[in-house]
Amino acid sequence: MKARLSPAALEDLDGILQFLASQSPSAAAGFRDKFKQIRQLLGVYPHGGRRTDQENLRYVNARPYPYLVFYDVIDGQAVIQRLIHGARNPLSMPGRPS
Repeated sequence: MKARLSPAALEDLDGILQFLASQSPSAAAGFRDKFKQIRQLLGVYPHGGRRTDQENLRYVNARPYPYLVFYDVIDGQAVIQRLIHGARNPLSMPGRPS
């Protein structure tokens, strides 16, 4: 089972893929593959990411890409909420990573 995506996460993903495709089609394809792996992993191990200061909100790093994938665990299933560039101010991120 794959992790689900919120509407905001779908918008984030679309924006990231559009930006990467404009810079490097191979980077866009690589990120798409990496994100697919993350969704599959979170589907199997929904509590596998790092905790934040908000209950149920976790995140994983999409290395080697500079994005963080924030997700909630709802009824044992991961629901991806946002995909955010890791260079953003940590105070502006959901749940401020701990």
